[in-house]
Amino acid sequence: MKNAAFFIILSLAAMLCSCGNNGNNPESEVTDVELGSNWLFMTDSESIAISASAFNGEVAVSADFDWSSSDASVAIVSDGIITGIGAGTALITADAEGVSSEPCTIHVADEWILYSGSDSLRIITPDNTRDMAIPGTYSAIGAILRFDDGIIYVAEAQYTFNYLYFRPFNSNNTQFVFSNFIEPIYDLRLSSAGNILMSRYLSYSIFSFPSASGLVNDLNSYIDFTLGNVDIREFDVSPSGGFIIDATTSAGPRMLFVSSDGEPGDTLLTTNGKSPRFSPDGTKIAYGNTGRIWLADVETMTRTELLSEGSSIDGISWSPDGTHIAMCVRNALGQYELWVGNASTGEKVKLTEAEPSNEHFSPQWIE
Repeated sequence: MKNAAFFIILSLAAMLCSCGNNGNNPESEVTDVELGSNWLFMTDSESIAISASAFNGEVAVSADFDWSSSDASVAIVSDGIITGIGAGTALITADAEGVSSEPCTIHVADEWILYSGSDSLRIITPDNTRDMAIPGTYSAIGAILRFDDGIIYVAEAQYTFNYLYFRPFNSNNTQFVFSNFIEPIYDLRLSSAGNILMSRYLSYSIFSFPSASGLVNDLNSYIDFTLGNVDIREFDVSPSGGFIIDATTSAGPRMLFVSSDGEPGDTLLTTNGKSPRFSPDGTKIAYGNTGRIWLADVETMTRTELLSEGSSIDGISWSPDGTHIAMCVRNALGQYELWVGNASTGEKVKLTEAEPSNEHFSPQWIE
């Protein structure tokens, strides 16, 4: 009996030890290291954080990581914070106890333009020397917005509805922002406080999200402000926090100012315009009108035609220095191309050939 009790105690002790090794255990041997992302793009003036995880078999374990970059002239890394240095491509790896991760490929440039191809989101340099698909994404229809944590974009769902998708930097795949599809989404912008702003069909509202993940499906809980009987379509936020809105009212399509508290202003810019965008310094507004881009002075509302191309211009983005404008142009065949125009002279150049889809997109210029 004593021997039996002794063996039972030993067995229990062994079971307890075994259970203790199933958690994060700094004593456990590392057999595998994985990075949160295996592909990133960035500029040479920003930093992006990615994670690393260590495993013993399938069990996550604690570990200290040594990070390295294959080319310090392109990107450097410290504790998972990757910093762009110069144009090029570098491989980032993390090592724990002599075990190295698969690399994360980092593409760095002075500037990028984010746009949509027929199968996925894409990035291109303004000089068209690099153009590549973003892994783990779908094609966009309409708004695309890159911010600190990743890319949020609008994709087509069924019955003319849309999905709102999020492609985090610290992941290789697109995620749903809301699991349900949403009535057509018109636009996505960032507030001065860093919140994601959204407009959608016949909501009469601007919605404000603190992040792109962990959101409940009740959209009404995110209403920032509402304008009575004003169908808010595309819009933009000025550097000072005010808005300009492309809206449909009882008087017809129009663009109007609203103050930061959401009350309509009395300044009518035009009766037929879309995709309004403030210049980086807030002194001008660029907007589309059929196949033209117009510029308006914010103080005087004086308008001048900048350029014309195609049958319609459906997405506009200023370069961060205010010298150029990226635009989504619909050609005579109804297909969409990415063009760049000089904001002073109106000279323009086509960056991409027509995609086989007929979906418009809103490019974003990133510096």
